[in-house]
Amino acid sequence: MTSPRTIVCMKWGTKYGPGYANILLSMLERFLGPPFRLLCFTDDAAGLDPRIEARPLPHVPIGQGWPERGWNKLGLFHPEIDLPAEPTLYLDLDVVITGDMSVFFDLPGHFLISNDWDWRKPGVGNSSVFRWVPGSQDHIWQHFNAAPGQVRQAHRNEQEYVSAEARELEFWPDSLCRSFKRHCLPRGILKPFLAPRLPPGARVLIFHGDPKPEDAIAGRSGKWYRRFRPAPWLADFYWA
Repeated sequence: MTSPRTIVCMKWGTKYGPGYANILLSMLERFLGPPFRLLCFTDDAAGLDPRIEARPLPHVPIGQGWPERGWNKLGLFHPEIDLPAEPTLYLDLDVVITGDMSVFFDLPGHFLISNDWDWRKPGVGNSSVFRWVPGSQDHIWQHFNAAPGQVRQAHRNEQEYVSAEARELEFWPDSLCRSFKRHCLPRGILKPFLAPRLPPGARVLIFHGDPKPEDAIAGRSGKWYRRFRPAPWLADFYWA
């Protein structure tokens, strides 16, 4: 019998409620199918679908007053984390899955991550979608744990640090992971007038910053100068 593929997510604080993890599970059921298991490392498992395996959030020595820039994700590289030493896919809670996810397990590579599309810092990944083998990148944790203050001074956020430290880092093919803001929304003055579209071949849409998926569906930008039209087609994918 084929062993289940492992997908992990993380939830801490109050920014994301359990509904995000439950929707993620629902999308995986539709676009990956069995056998798989979804693990959620969290400081509060209340409200999670019982089919999600809740695990304690690994402790990361984040300094007091640090801005929240994903540093808790470094706990995934802790040498004592309880995960099998096999290709494991990490997904942020606020991604939207739009197509078959098998490719994220089928593609060869040791450490695969989405491109951050930042022309100012080429080579930096977006850690909303990455795959690694637990235990193979422990140096990322060890370096950080030895000198967290120095790491933070050198790197703005966790994904910049991971991109610099990960061994055999490669990017997913660009078409697989797309940014809602950068690849779905029209550019320039046309943004308030043309509807967002789903890029061809996209399997995961990444929502970095604002809007979040529910805001994108409704067309809520939060700022008048960033107005965009609703994307109701997202609701075809994003439901529990």
